[in-house]
Amino acid sequence: MNEPRPPAAFLMALGGLLDVASSESPGAGARGAAIDELDAALRALLRQNAFPSFSFRYGEVEYEGELLDELRSWSWGGRLPEAGVEHLEITPGTTREDMQGFVEEVVSRLFLTKDGASLRELRGQSGIQFCELQGTEEETQPGTVVQSLRFDLDVEADTMAWLNREVTERGVVPTGEAATVVQLLSIAM
Repeated sequence: MNEPRPPAAFLMALGGLLDVASSESPGAGARGAAIDELDAALRALLRQNAFPSFSFRYGEVEYEGELLDELRSWSWGGRLPEAGVEHLEITPGTTREDMQGFVEEVVSRLFLTKDGASLRELRGQSGIQFCELQGTEEETQPGTVVQSLRFDLDVEADTMAWLNREVTERGVVPTGEAATVVQLLSIAM
């Protein structure tokens, strides 16, 4: 059987850690192994794409606007939106701790009731940003572009700083990432 592509491998590892974290009594060994697997998959993904983004709607998973057929029956594709994660962006500075915090936030949002639950904000973690997509159902069918994302411009500022470092240190403009930032900023405007 073929190895999954880095985006699919990353999401499968993320789902594995979410499964372990949401079980009632996860063993320390299982959690550690799931974190290690997710960290390795994250590093492989970031080597391929420094600024990957995913969308989760109607049980379907998109990576950079492309439908990931290999994840068509991935259970977390339908559960992440229940936790308010319909769009996920990851940046080069993402750490294991960022991923663990993200997983804890998702599990908290899924399993804690609103009364009395204190959900921790992830604003200080620049490596991961997530949001719900806005718009009507007709506007947000799978494969369509959604132009009303709510997001924090700090991520774009961090990305611009990274782009400047790449140009200064390596003399190369990462055109794909630059185009993505321009597109996101134009949407925000």
